[in-house]
Amino acid sequence: MMKVVLTGGGTAGHIMPNIALYEYFRRYFGEVIYIGSESGMEKNIAQKYNIRFHSIPVVKLMRGKVLANLKIPFVLTKAVRQAKKLLSDIMPSVIYSRGGYVALPVVSAAKKLDIPVVCHEADINMGLANKLTARYAEAVFTSFENEKPARKKYLYMGTPIREEIFRGDAEKSKNRLGIKKNLPCVLIMGGSMGAKAINECVYKALPSLCKSYNIIHLCGKSGDMTITHPNYFQMNFSDDIADLYALCDVVVSRAGANAAAELDALNKKSVLIPLPKGASRGDQILNARYYEKRGARMLLQESLTPETLLAAIAEQFNMPVKFGSRQSNNERIVKAVYEISKRYGN
Repeated sequence: MMKVVLTGGGTAGHIMPNIALYEYFRRYFGEVIYIGSESGMEKNIAQKYNIRFHSIPVVKLMRGKVLANLKIPFVLTKAVRQAKKLLSDIMPSVIYSRGGYVALPVVSAAKKLDIPVVCHEADINMGLANKLTARYAEAVFTSFENEKPARKKYLYMGTPIREEIFRGDAEKSKNRLGIKKNLPCVLIMGGSMGAKAINECVYKALPSLCKSYNIIHLCGKSGDMTITHPNYFQMNFSDDIADLYALCDVVVSRAGANAAAELDALNKKSVLIPLPKGASRGDQILNARYYEKRGARMLLQESLTPETLLAAIAEQFNMPVKFGSRQSNNERIVKAVYEISKRYGN
């Protein structure tokens, strides 16, 4: 029986593309297994989708924290050893890696066991974990067609898109939230961990925002749930993002690769506020610039004020309606992984 191991974790950006491909992998492989970290959100998400899950220890590189990084070699050695034992028991035909620090020991162990690896980079510029794992990969999939691959094994495949986002029900979301005012709806979200800078700006802008719009705010862990206002609906997180997408005319978001790709696939008008360089490696700024050429509005965090936020949202409402394919690359991605597993697998 052919098996595939999915790996990647730390943030939803590494995890949800694996989930988006899960049903497609089941069509091509007899079993799908997820290897992630014990403390990451991937464990709960995999269990929610009834995906067999195994965990290994993982440690993240902390930028500028030398002492904290001293334990990396020790934890990594232990993680590779555990991953090797897991893979020896599972004997998968191929590894599909989305990056993140948990992927590195899995890919390293796969190399020792001669298991083929496919790694898929979400962003325009490659993250550190994928830079390291790409050396071991039989193929490296990219999400942006404007990249100039250095080697033949780099293949443009696009971003996996969850099929359910195309099936959102606006009325269901409207009724669930109890929206009464017949105003345009704006969704504001800061990624799976929330975004303090965006939240604080939204709170200051609420009196002006709520005069013109119903504001649905996914505030994450950094939100203040005591804040209330007419026409304002705040949640830490939502399991019904497809319904919220369908309800809202404009979406304000970080510029993580997955969220930006989903909004683009839905032809949704959007304001993208990328993480500033320093808080990240600058990948979200590049993502936002790419999607700005496709109709999104980029608003840098250093320029974020209640006034600029209001102006950017208003500007998007005045933009023409976007049209596109409204389809995913999921089948193409999984079929390519399957062909690689047959070509290079034992």
